[in-house]
Order: sequence, then structure tokens, then C-alpha cells
Amino acid sequence: MSLRQPTILDLTLLAATVVAIACAIYVSLDPKNYYFSLGEDRTTWVYNLRHVLLITGLMLLEAACAAIALLSPRPRRLWLRCLLSLLVLVPWALTITPFVIHMPLYVLVHHMWLWLLVLALVVVALGSVVHRLILYLRQSRLTGRLSGPA
Repeated sequence: MSLRQPTILDLTLLAATVVAIACAIYVSLDPKNYYFSLGEDRTTWVYNLRHVLLITGLMLLEAACAAIALLSPRPRRLWLRCLLSLLVLVPWALTITPFVIHMPLYVLVHHMWLWLLVLALVVVALGSVVHRLILYLRQSRLTGRLSGPA
């Protein structure tokens, strides 16, 4: 089995994932990005590395789910791969994003990253459907029929 050369899409998805995770980690380091009901609680703040690692791990899993949809050769139809990935990511996004009150800012960065992935997959799926439709209409115009052989 030979490895394929990375494409622009591969590198773009990898760069976007690295930037999003770096942004979440950077935001997590500042105590001003956390909610404290009392001012003196800010002085006793302790960095929660486990939760930050959990969030970055989730961001990696979500990016892997999108990468499987965008970069995998099977199933052959791109819109179908995107739809299968959306069947995982959309319920996940709808489950976790309603809870945002008093969340640390890095969790909100995670939510934005997740919805950005969902939006990208929807746009790619719609583009793939439109492309297939154009190819079908172009072929039917060239052959002079819209249906199969009579």
C-alpha cells in the first residue's frame, strides 16, 4: 500500500485544525476568560489541564470525522460521505452547544470550530450535488434524452 501525496485540501484541513486547537489552548491560559461569581475567586484559579485536553481531543476527533468525509475514496460520492459525516457531527453539535452559560471561552471556541466543520461539510455536499446534477444534465443534453435506454 503506497501513501498518496498530500493535497491542498489535506493541508488546509490540517492547518485549520492546528490553528483552532492553538486558539483554544491560548484562550484557555488566561484567567480573564473564565467566569467567577466573586472577584476573589479569580486569585485562587487553577488551570484545568484535563478539561483543556478533553476539549482539544474532541476537536481532533471532529476534524478526523470531517477528514474522513472529505479525503476518503469510499464511498465514491462526495455528497454521500459528507452526509454520513454530518449524521455524526450535527446531533453531536446540537447536543453540546446549548450549554454555554458560564463556560470558559475555549469551550466556545470548540463550539465555533464544530459548527464551522458542519457548515463546511454542508457546503461541500451541496456543491457535490450541484456538480453531479450539472454533469447529468450536460450528458443528457449531449445524448438527447433525460432517461435511460428505451
